[in-house]
Amino acid sequence: MICMSILVACEGPQGPAGPEGPAGPEGPQGPQGDDGNANVTRHIFSGHDFSSTSETTLTLSEVDSTEMRKSEWNVYLVDETGVGIYYDQVPGTTDLGDTYSQVHWWKLSTSEMKISISLEDGTGNEYEKIEVVQIVANNTNDHTSTKAANTGSITPDHVDVTNYKELSEYYNFDNADKVKVR
Repeated sequence: MICMSILVACEGPQGPAGPEGPAGPEGPQGPQGDDGNANVTRHIFSGHDFSSTSETTLTLSEVDSTEMRKSEWNVYLVDETGVGIYYDQVPGTTDLGDTYSQVHWWKLSTSEMKISISLEDGTGNEYEKIEVVQIVANNTNDHTSTKAANTGSITPDHVDVTNYKELSEYYNFDNADKVKVR
């Protein structure tokens, strides 16, 4: 007697999905993020030759009037022509002897923030870039009814904003390692 088995494979329609299984164990804690620079923005503009025109005006059309009022604005003239990158804070007097001032305002007719930088004393120099560091306040404490001095700064006291290298290191700018101090 000869026995033969014939196996035949058949494929039918897909059955319904089964119930969802239990949640897996919680994963490990991720690495800590960078310290506190979420509210800092660097606005980088083309440079200006103050030896030919003693004033320039920058426009920040993406900043509204409320944001302008609740931000600290640090302006730097950037000199990249020498052996390093030098940042001169405005207002102030540069190592080259020029004195610059700046004022910022809201222009109602165009709904834009403006920053004007003027050469006040000296012959002026050419700068390759102008950087504006905007630091937005997280909180507002109204001290108008107190007699305590209010500098208006929202940068920690231990950070010297006149020293761009220190400011860029504190806020972890990508160019902090290239900044030279005169």
